[in-house]
Amino acid sequence: MVDSKSNHAVRDYGFHYRYDPPDEGDILAALGKVVSLKLNLFNAIKKPIDWTSDATGKRIYDIPTTPYQRLKDSGSLSQLQLDELESLYRSINPAQLTRQILTSQDRLVSLAKDKILVMAAEIEAKQQERLVGQNIEIKIKAS
Repeated sequence: MVDSKSNHAVRDYGFHYRYDPPDEGDILAALGKVVSLKLNLFNAIKKPIDWTSDATGKRIYDIPTTPYQRLKDSGSLSQLQLDELESLYRSINPAQLTRQILTSQDRLVSLAKDKILVMAAEIEAKQQERLVGQNIEIKIKAS
């Protein structure tokens, strides 16, 4: 269906933390499959089809449609492929997909939380060392 450029969809849903394999990598891979299904089957997008001819030069878009529906309407699939696609679409519950995404996000955040806290503490310590090395005095005027 729709290919995600530079894996942007998984990063949008899986955040931009640093994950270590294999645990986080497995969760990200599973998240990628679920996000792909949700985006391709249930999220309608609009495609630019033309430009206006006036001075503004605005884009003209078609009616928002899911990639699933666009593929179905394209006429490029055989009847067997259409039947398989239709059975996949009917077998998936969008609410369940959302719950799976939220569960994966919670797991990723909990796994990354400790690493982030350690990194934040290290950054804070380095900033304090820098300030101490500069002998910065801050005077507050009493008004």
